[in-house]
Amino acid sequence: LVDKRFKKYYKRRNKIKKLWRLWDRLFIDKKPLNLDWEYEMDFVLSTEWDTTCMFNFVHKKSCMKMSVKLDNKSTELVDKTVKEIIEKMKIKCIVTDNDISFVHRKDWGVPVYFTHPYHSREKWLIERVNRRYRVFYPKKFKLKNVPQDDLDRVTTLLNRRPMKRLWYRTPEQVFNDYLLHC
Repeated sequence: LVDKRFKKYYKRRNKIKKLWRLWDRLFIDKKPLNLDWEYEMDFVLSTEWDTTCMFNFVHKKSCMKMSVKLDNKSTELVDKTVKEIIEKMKIKCIVTDNDISFVHRKDWGVPVYFTHPYHSREKWLIERVNRRYRVFYPKKFKLKNVPQDDLDRVTTLLNRRPMKRLWYRTPEQVFNDYLLHC
């Protein structure tokens, strides 16, 4: 017989177990090589008390960036946003970190590969992109004051910047070449 004072604890524990469905995830080791439409995604969080965050996507071959402002990291909001972005851009594969917001990843229709815990080097491109966004929005900056138009302007600026990795072409040019050849 369970004591009544522990009953609440067991209910909460079972609820958390049901939510935590990342145990059957695919790690980045299992990912096939040379995927053309592979994307990395990650969050850039705001200050400590602000729940607003930036949700960034990067195409691995062309370094084309896309950023969306979210009010919070709830699973429903993240799920809806990812489905919209998958339809908008030709996403065939996603690489991300282990976040509880990606519980409903099987409904997205694309394979989602996870990095190993505490191995941010496995998704190095999105980490560099987040660093570029931090130039415009430092750590103590409140993202709830930033409109989506301003975020789009910064993303356009970053996408029109030539990169040595792309032979001094812009990510927009390389991405448009990919669109023409597919």
